[in-house]
Amino acid sequence: MEAIRDREKFHGFRLLMLSDEPMVAKGWFASADVNKFGRPGAIDPQAIDRPDGSYDVIIICCHLLSHVADHRRALVELMRVLSPQGLLFVSYPSPATREATTDWGQPDPARHNQYRILGRDFEQEYQKLLPDSFVIAVKAADPVTAEDDLVYLLTRNFFWTRQATAAGLDSRLI
Repeated sequence: MEAIRDREKFHGFRLLMLSDEPMVAKGWFASADVNKFGRPGAIDPQAIDRPDGSYDVIIICCHLLSHVADHRRALVELMRVLSPQGLLFVSYPSPATREATTDWGQPDPARHNQYRILGRDFEQEYQKLLPDSFVIAVKAADPVTAEDDLVYLLTRNFFWTRQATAAGLDSRLI
């Protein structure tokens, strides 16, 4: 996020974080809604009670898409509440090393109530679900494991694809 951040744009942007991980400084934004998924009163990413285009930057991390019953619906909803100039940052564990998604269709208590583990094959779903969006896969070192992994940037605005390219990131358009 630091590599592609446009300080001037971010200063006026509205942030939604669906985790409390310190991905960005809330002070970068005009407003910040930090909403830890799974806590009482938290936003349900499958049915977000906000108007279209409510946020300019949305960050979902780690296991969110693994913990909702309908991860596809969650992505569509997140893009609905993303503004036309916005950026959605998506991460989930190990798509660089996990080729195929494993979905067992119900929450598994042995796996922290996850419904699935997403693999790199899920990249094919992005364009089916969000045909009017750009999806950028960015290869970067995981700050915890120091191993290379992938994160995904989703947007309807070509500005962010240029930012990822200009920042010298190891990225590709899906």
